Amino acid sequence: MKLDTQFKRNVAGGLVLLAIFAVVLGGALWLSGAWANVGPATDSGVSACKKMVENMDDGRADNAKWTEADYFAARAPFESSKHADLRVAGTNLVDTIWKSEQTVDDESLGGALGLMSTLQTQMSQLQIACGNHGVAVPQA
Repeated sequence: MKLDTQFKRNVAGGLVLLAIFAVVLGGALWLSGAWANVGPATDSGVSACKKMVENMDDGRADNAKWTEADYFAARAPFESSKHADLRVAGTNLVDTIWKSEQTVDDESLGGALGLMSTLQTQMSQLQIACGNHGVAVPQA
């Protein structure tokens, strides 16, 4: 009888240790996925880079003027990225696009044209930043 009770305790203790190990291993795998930008924990900036490439590949470039909601939606994933290069390059590009759209009218066309070189530079910086994290963004 005493042996039975001891055996049950050992089995129960083993199962508890196995459960703890599974939780720790699962957490480690989840964190490694977050660091490697794969799985459910992909960085928001890296996801935005991937989405940009998908839209380019599908020919879904949207030339419609952005609303304020569009601006904030485009900026948010870069702003919350854990990678400084994506945060800076992404938010700078989105901010410049937003600024250029706000200045385009017949009287300020020259100012908008002046932003073109800035846009090209910032797009190049974003392509480099995305590439640093495994996402190759083709030339537009």
